[in-house]
Amino acid sequence: MADPEISIAALLAGTGSPTRVFAGGGPGIPVGGLDDASERVLITLLLQRLQQQNARVHGIMVPPAIGAGSDEYRMVMGLPAPSSEPHFAHWYTQGSQAVATHMRPPADGQRAQAYDFDLLDTCRSDVASVARFAQRVDFASYHLAAAYDGSDDAHSWRPAAKRGVQIAKAYRSYFSRLAEASFERWHTVRSILIHDWTPTAEAEPLCRAAYWSLCELTPADQQLKILFVHDADRARHELVRHVDVVAEQLALTASLSEDLSAESAAADKGTDAARLDALQEALLGKAGARLTLTEASERLGISRQALYKKIKTGAALGLMIGDTFVVPEAQLVARKDGSSVVAHLRDVLSLFTEAGAGGWSALQYLIEPDPALGGDVPLNHLKAGDAKLVVAAARAYLCLDAG
Repeated sequence: MADPEISIAALLAGTGSPTRVFAGGGPGIPVGGLDDASERVLITLLLQRLQQQNARVHGIMVPPAIGAGSDEYRMVMGLPAPSSEPHFAHWYTQGSQAVATHMRPPADGQRAQAYDFDLLDTCRSDVASVARFAQRVDFASYHLAAAYDGSDDAHSWRPAAKRGVQIAKAYRSYFSRLAEASFERWHTVRSILIHDWTPTAEAEPLCRAAYWSLCELTPADQQLKILFVHDADRARHELVRHVDVVAEQLALTASLSEDLSAESAAADKGTDAARLDALQEALLGKAGARLTLTEASERLGISRQALYKKIKTGAALGLMIGDTFVVPEAQLVARKDGSSVVAHLRDVLSLFTEAGAGGWSALQYLIEPDPALGGDVPLNHLKAGDAKLVVAAARAYLCLDAG
């Protein structure tokens, strides 16, 4: 949150001359000429403050910059040391009178740290929003746990772990499980918030820090903080109502993300299947005619059962494409009295079985040029009687002799 004593406009008003007077800083704060290093620090501060204010308007958290109340900032700007009782004032109207509500924010060491923009850069605002929610809830849970353990009620009542908002989807990603874990943690935190207990004086800053952290998850951030000053008990119950709404919205977003992920996975699966079908069609187109089991057995002069046995034992090649069983014609060699399966085909097919590759991989190897054979097609070498050469090339292709 921007320091009310020094606005960005005041910072900008102070740049441009060796001696700077910040018009927004009260009666005027003279600052001597800054060297180049100080100028760079000042510009960095300005950019960080602008980023924080812009993010604040859009409801996005940014990493904490060097605050206007920090020692480094005051040293560069020549400002006095902070008072021992830090506070900020929120002005609101009550009737016709302007009223200032003074609230002490949590100490710098108690402020919840925000995530950076890496998640938003991946175009996953849903994950970024849940990450912000989880970070704030975790911060609050540990602060409240430390505060509650020191209270009088610590031994008589313990917050029960409850299941939070569920994302009931058939497709469940790692993100949905993380989101549900965050919602479950929130239900534990909310039970502490609405429980009737009184923190010790030492624990009160911890409770305030937890409350501040959760307030900034809601659009009613400032209103809830004002209410906390006037009626802390009611403020805690109002905070629970508002954060419950935030959790429901995040659950709806996560549920929609799961739907889209499932649809995307189905679309990818369909695309992969279509790609595989196209590849198989292309291979069969290079392998000659697609013979049925009956047609191939007639060409070979054997029964369908005998051919099927050859295929099952790896002496011939048969493939399924869709619901159809086909026998590629390329493996047949014409004879005077009919056709036969090319000699030593079994020796090559057995290598693909040994490597755990399928029949389609074997067909692709047999009918496409192999650099190990000088760019020739292995099946042509088999038909020419160069079985040993083809077997050696196939072993190299499958890396069976590696290691």
